Amino acid sequence: LGEGCWPPSKGEQARLDNLIERLDLVRPELVYRLSVLLLCFEKKKAAEAAKQLKVDNNLRSQVYMAVMLTDDLYFVQTPLAMKRFLVEYGTERYEFLEDVLKQQRKLFDQSEGRILARLTMIEEFKRCSIPVFAEDLAVTVQDLIEAGIPADKAEDILMEEAGCIPVAY
Repeated sequence: LGEGCWPPSKGEQARLDNLIERLDLVRPELVYRLSVLLLCFEKKKAAEAAKQLKVDNNLRSQVYMAVMLTDDLYFVQTPLAMKRFLVEYGTERYEFLEDVLKQQRKLFDQSEGRILARLTMIEEFKRCSIPVFAEDLAVTVQDLIEAGIPADKAEDILMEEAGCIPVAY
């Protein structure tokens, strides 16, 4: 883990002890095990350790992403915040981070309430055909521009309608 993580604080040590006792609850893939290991540490220490992992670049970047973004996803509590997270990081990253949080929940006996709430939001978006990404809208920024609305105003209109940041023209 590097010198930056050692010695662990009391809280970090308690989380590490818990991890050691309950590691068998975590999916066996290396990416999940490394992610939950580093999430035992304070974010700055964990990020530095993730950058120094002696693994392939893809695995290193996934673990680093888990360290940097799991807290952000954990605190997503509203549909608007969920849409913003999905737009900023994408569905694939969201699903990976949700899996990391599920592993962490099993380790630390946390409530599954937040995970279920986020999954419910995703299902509601699908069930009700609620647009998340700009390309989900029937009208695009280009359509509004062609109708004579200035580009910056067109983007604002779509942001307001979708509750997200338009990414496609």
